[in-house]
Amino acid sequence: MIDAVILDLGGVVVNLDYELTVIELKKRVPGLDTATFYGKEAQLDFFTDYELGRISTDQLLAHFNRHYQTQLHLDEFKKAWNAMVLDFPASRIARVKKLAKQKRVFLLSNINALHADCALEAFAKADVGAESFHSIFEKVYYSHQTGMRKPHPNTFAHILKEKQLVAERTLFIDDSKHHVQGAATTGVHAVHLIKPKTLEQLLTELGF
Repeated sequence: MIDAVILDLGGVVVNLDYELTVIELKKRVPGLDTATFYGKEAQLDFFTDYELGRISTDQLLAHFNRHYQTQLHLDEFKKAWNAMVLDFPASRIARVKKLAKQKRVFLLSNINALHADCALEAFAKADVGAESFHSIFEKVYYSHQTGMRKPHPNTFAHILKEKQLVAERTLFIDDSKHHVQGAATTGVHAVHLIKPKTLEQLLTELGF
């Protein structure tokens, strides 16, 4: 019996394509090392600091330019950085809203300030019939605001404690195997969403 559902944002609720950001930045940084650049399992320290809200957007750009010996301006960097954020399918939002009428639904995302703003802009462009994106969820947990990120167990433990959730009655869905493994250590039911399967299809399979 599941009482609460915790959803990842990128790749689960909103469509993402990391490669688009890589392509855009490689136009400006030919020697970009994609193995340690920015990703779910490994990334440069200053990207992690930005994702945890420890540095500002201006500081991120300064670190980026220094590391890659470039001179990108903020607008140029922002365009490339946000290229990965795509769209919110109306059918997916409708399904999440339906789920929220049945269960307590939360959002948990490793996300930075620029991507968070970009996602809200993408949602505003979608015809999904909701007042605001955040209003769909009981609470939204963004890493750049909480200072905690997946897959660290304390990130999940924080939500369980704050919202008085029972781990065994809580479902977590993420498109990163790394994050799913981290969540599972806390006792929650952690499910890996693997493309091309969509959240809508997975929820149907799980009986929601």
